[in-house]
This record gives sequence, structure tokens and C-alpha cells, in this order.
Amino acid sequence: MTADSQSGRFTGRVALVTGAASGIGRAVALRLSRDGATVIAADRDPAGVIATAEAIRAAGGDGKSHDLDVTSDASWGALMRDVIADAQRLDIVVHAAGVASSGSVMEGSLDQWRETMAINADGTFLAVRHSLLAMRPAGRGSIVTLGSLYGAKPKPGAVAYSASKAAVAMISRVAALEARQMGLAIRVNCVLPGWVKTPIWRSHAHWSELVKRCGGEEGAYKALAAGISTKRFAEPEEIAGVVAFLVSDEASHITGTSIAVDGGLGSE
Repeated sequence: MTADSQSGRFTGRVALVTGAASGIGRAVALRLSRDGATVIAADRDPAGVIATAEAIRAAGGDGKSHDLDVTSDASWGALMRDVIADAQRLDIVVHAAGVASSGSVMEGSLDQWRETMAINADGTFLAVRHSLLAMRPAGRGSIVTLGSLYGAKPKPGAVAYSASKAAVAMISRVAALEARQMGLAIRVNCVLPGWVKTPIWRSHAHWSELVKRCGGEEGAYKALAAGISTKRFAEPEEIAGVVAFLVSDEASHITGTSIAVDGGLGSE
């Protein structure tokens, strides 16, 4: 358990974390469990999400796994039915599932655009929609989505990624406003990470070449970070700490906002 982890602050609460097989999603699932939540880890990677649930249980927590296709309305419906039937409640949803993609406006393919938008934008719409529906009977809860620095700051050569992550933040803001208008105590916020040490980097075209040239992934991260003022990538656990704050009672007056966790990259 980390020194600043507030063990027990989520005791009795049920949390659903998507994209929980690896990266930020896995770190969030582990963090919420350490703080006392029962965690349902969901992902399209069955082996990875089972491993996350097993890690939670091995540490003494209550962790379960569930398959999820974030682009499928039916898959979301089945997940929420199972969660409510099993736990009788849903207090926290963290939607961390997403993909990275490259491709410029003129050279990127329509197929790639559609795939990126389906997972990042459609997936977030479905995540927030189904979360609100599941939380509405109780009238309270907290939802956090994972956008990106590059949803607020344009990234040349990644038009689909930037556009889809901009959609993530706006979906979250609209949902927060709608929840307030309905008199629901359901908060919706978005976290905008910058450069983070996650497996998503392995999908980049020249990553394997850079790793080989730099003698490993840590060397590759260091080489990429040399050109930015922070001189380092964030650890997934640093993002998880911010997420844990946002879904906690300490953040009870925060909703409809996007919080950058980018080491100042957005201001460079």
C-alpha cells in the first residue's frame, strides 16, 4: 500500500473500471481496491482482466473480472445487469478503455478514423450512458472518464486520436450538466493524462525500433522525454491517484470538469 493511500475510504462501495487489463485502468483498479472498494475490472482482454482481478484478491481485496466490448450497447447492458444483480449497487465508474492511433488529416484512412472513434468516442458515450442509467435509481455516484492532453491540445499526425479524446471530455461535461438538471447527485469528470508509461506506446509504428536502440522500454521513455520540460513520463499510479481523489467524497463539489495530469505539457 502506498504511503498516501487512504485505506478504507471506499469501503462498502462498488467500483467498475474499464480498460483494467493493463496501464492506467489496471492501476486505477488496484488503487480503488487498496482504498476499500469492491472492484469489477472489465476489458476486452480476458486474460489481462482476470490477472487484474487475481492481483486484487491476492492483495486482500474484492476483485471480479468481466469481458466488455466498449463499442457494443449489448455488451454494456449485460455488464451492468451483472454488476447490479451481484452487488445491488454501483457507486463508481472509471472508464479508462481506449486506443491510440496515428494518421494525418490528408493521409489517415477512413477505416482507422472510424475504429478510433468507435472505441474512444462511442465507447465513452456508452460508458457514461449506461453508468448514469445504473446509478439513477440511487440518485448518486461518481463517473470519471480518461481523455488525453491531446484532446485539448491538437497533435499533428493523430487527428482521429485528438478528435476522439476531445469527444471524451465533451461527453463528460454534457453528462455532468444533464445529471445536475435532473437533480441527481452523480458527478462526471474527465482526466487528461499527458505522457504515461503504458503498453499503449507499443502500438506506435516506431516503438520497437526505439526500444531496441535505447536498450529497453525505460530507455525509450527517457529518450522521448528528453525533449520536454518534465524530462519524464508519468507512472500509471500517478494518474490513478488523481482518479481516486475525483471519485472520493473529498471531491464532492467537483463535476463537469477536465483535469490535466500532464506535467505541464499542455502549457508548452
